[in-house]
Amino acid sequence: MIRLQAQGVLSENEAATLHLLAGYRNRLVYFYHEVSAEELYQVYSQQLGDIEVMQNAYRRRLKEYPEKLDQTL
Repeated sequence: MIRLQAQGVLSENEAATLHLLAGYRNRLVYFYHEVSAEELYQVYSQQLGDIEVMQNAYRRRLKEYPEKLDQTL
């Protein structure tokens, strides 16, 4: 996240958002047994804005530097 911000891929706010998302991802991976269905529903139904922020940041970067996209897939 710090490197993406340093390279201008993400703004300071976007890097902070990604940090929070990564933390939650770690919670899901390592403490999955503590995550309830209600918690998952709340996160995915009410906090999709964070994912949209990251999606927009990556799309913006690809528009600025289309040559960085690997077209071989």
